[in-house]
Amino acid sequence: MHVPVAVVASIPALRHGWAAGLRRLRFSVVERESLASWIRDESGMAALVLMEAPDEELSTIIDLTDLARPSVVILLPHPSEDEQLRALGMGVTGVGDWATSTERVAVMIRAGLQGCSTIPADLMPRIAASLCQPAVGLDPLDCQLLKGLTGGATVPQLAMEVGYSERETFRRLRALYRRIGVNGRTGAVVQATRWGLTD
Repeated sequence: MHVPVAVVASIPALRHGWAAGLRRLRFSVVERESLASWIRDESGMAALVLMEAPDEELSTIIDLTDLARPSVVILLPHPSEDEQLRALGMGVTGVGDWATSTERVAVMIRAGLQGCSTIPADLMPRIAASLCQPAVGLDPLDCQLLKGLTGGATVPQLAMEVGYSERETFRRLRALYRRIGVNGRTGAVVQATRWGLTD
């Protein structure tokens, strides 16, 4: 089965080379010089976009992903981690550099067509670390309370530690539980442990 894909690049040799490589892998390829021509002519078609100036061109990716493209893979000359993360955050299904193998690009395109994204292995630790961060802003008192809970402190012990009455400490804990989306102490301990807030 031939998968339709547009190869978008302003440099003719680069565009022709990638198109030839994808044709060898049984893709049905159209070549486009610019993002504008691809957006106008090939709605619903997957795309491999080769960018030369990521700072200027990455902003156009939002236009591509907002148009319900099935798979948008971009290749950048020498992408930094931040550029790759920015592109993935904008909804592309795969990102790499110009030296990425044609076979790897084919995997990224096919993954996108199946509703999946491919993430470079070297970015995974950074993405995983960001997932372990609190989703809500925690002030120092919140962190102190959560650390105390993970350490097994009782509410009277927490109250003494933070200088509040037990009643006020209970009130603050209930408010904290609501903010972090848990129902009680056990859920709070689990979340705090995920976030690394342990004694």
